[in-house]
Amino acid sequence: MMQARSFRADERANAAIEFALTAPAFLALLFGAFQGALMLWTQLGLQHAAERAARCAAINTTLCGTSAQVQAYALTQGLANSLPASAFTLVSSGCVSATANVRFVISTVSLSAQSCFPT
Repeated sequence: MMQARSFRADERANAAIEFALTAPAFLALLFGAFQGALMLWTQLGLQHAAERAARCAAINTTLCGTSAQVQAYALTQGLANSLPASAFTLVSSGCVSATANVRFVISTVSLSAQSCFPT
């Protein structure tokens, strides 16, 4: 009887038990926030590259006159994202569409962007 009472009064492992119960939820939230931020950064890079490529296609036809040139230019404007060249399409003079399937840890997300610059 005395040992059971002293065992219940022992509080040395409380912090470890509380950590073990709350750590999975905290780590899941932290990991989810990181994945969400990475997805937003990739979307921002895709949109930025599409906007810059549309502007180049509308204004500078010597640098961005063909679809291949627009794709090459868009890749340099992608904010350090590793996007494929096939992600960018010259829709019309001054309009660029971009779609990319980006693999994150648990799923693949399809991101898209479109931009038109007035000629």
